[in-house]
Amino acid sequence: MQSTRAIWVAVGVMAVALAVGTPAHAQVTLNGRQTNFAARVFTIGNFLMVPLNETLTSLGAGPAVWDPDRGRARFTFQGSEVLIRAGSGYAIVDGQAVVMGVPAVVRQNRLFIPLSFMREQFGVSVDVPAAVAGSEARARVLGFRGGPQTPNPGAIAIGGTPILELSTTGDADTLNARAILVTERMTTGLQRAMQLDNGGFNPNRVTLRMVDGTPVIFIADVPVISVTEEDAAAHQSTPRRLAFTWLRQIRSRLNSIFPAS
Repeated sequence: MQSTRAIWVAVGVMAVALAVGTPAHAQVTLNGRQTNFAARVFTIGNFLMVPLNETLTSLGAGPAVWDPDRGRARFTFQGSEVLIRAGSGYAIVDGQAVVMGVPAVVRQNRLFIPLSFMREQFGVSVDVPAAVAGSEARARVLGFRGGPQTPNPGAIAIGGTPILELSTTGDADTLNARAILVTERMTTGLQRAMQLDNGGFNPNRVTLRMVDGTPVIFIADVPVISVTEEDAAAHQSTPRRLAFTWLRQIRSRLNSIFPAS
């Protein structure tokens, strides 16, 4: 049994899906109104990322209020109070956490959010030309299932792309519960890492440390996953060897999805 101080959780992190820049002044249609983004939009996984304030302006709403000390934006839309923190995969809407799919990021001195959040949360109608984003990203933002799906409750994914499939529950009751906790810890770690690197992602922020004799993978200063004896046995490996394998995988896949600073 592993020390309770070591964080269990297996990590997942994404693959495929690159951050792809598209032409400046990209055109999309929001609620029937053509929007010409001055900022360069891009994709993370199958999610089209758009500048928050330009999106709000196009929709007839006031700009978000940015809190530089806390790295978050606050705005009102359709009567709801919304809070989005850079690096977080969750938006707080009227006090309730709402999953956005991928974290908001700061680029070009602007906060970018997944456009699908506005469609799914507020019913904004969206049309994305093929020249702006690839078919999978367009399918995601238009509301269709994007990316491969897996029935495994231990699967962890970011941006619709499966990253890792856990096969042991660790200290959790179920695989799904463990996967949820890993995702939450990863989101927190990414948020802190991106704050340290001006909204980009530095793979060297993912590190391996020993905690009470158990290898634990960290993102920034957040412990994301400890590699247990049970994990190692399931992979016919040792905890330390498996930890290095996961470390390399996490660095590589996060680096392929998130844009550099």
